[in-house]
Amino acid sequence: WLVSDDLHPSPYHRGRGMRHLDDAIAWAEEFHMKVVLDLHGAPGGQTKEQTCGYGNPSWTASSFNASAAVEAVRAVAERFAGSDAVIAFELLNEPELPGDVAADFYRQAIIAVRSAGMGADRVAVAVNIYDFGHLVDEGSVWRTLMGPTGLPLDDNVVFDLHLYYAFLP
Repeated sequence: WLVSDDLHPSPYHRGRGMRHLDDAIAWAEEFHMKVVLDLHGAPGGQTKEQTCGYGNPSWTASSFNASAAVEAVRAVAERFAGSDAVIAFELLNEPELPGDVAADFYRQAIIAVRSAGMGADRVAVAVNIYDFGHLVDEGSVWRTLMGPTGLPLDDNVVFDLHLYYAFLP
């Protein structure tokens, strides 16, 4: 992955990723554009679908490496905390994780973003809610996040709901 090392096996391209991200942020700053950072490919993957960088039919939720994902978020947040171009950081793209696993990751990742210097006064943290068909089911990410042990109290946390009407029955 973008910030992975050789100790954590990964099918993602390594080496130039952070330099490409550096370039993209620099161009955004130069041309007065705004950027939403988005962790599309978490270490271990957050789904079996290609939306995390590659399709893996044998993926299970236990493949998701939450601690490495939090560290990746922290590394990127620290690197771009001073950029006026960055206005949001979406923590995961379309995760298919149990509610408790996702909520725990989101709690840790929000703290990582804020402690890295991306203050709520300038950078939103986006939490992706994806599995709309099971939005209110017991154990769903949404119900877990809205429960008493859900998200930490923090300003400027937004929800990003991905709806794909073309794929509904």
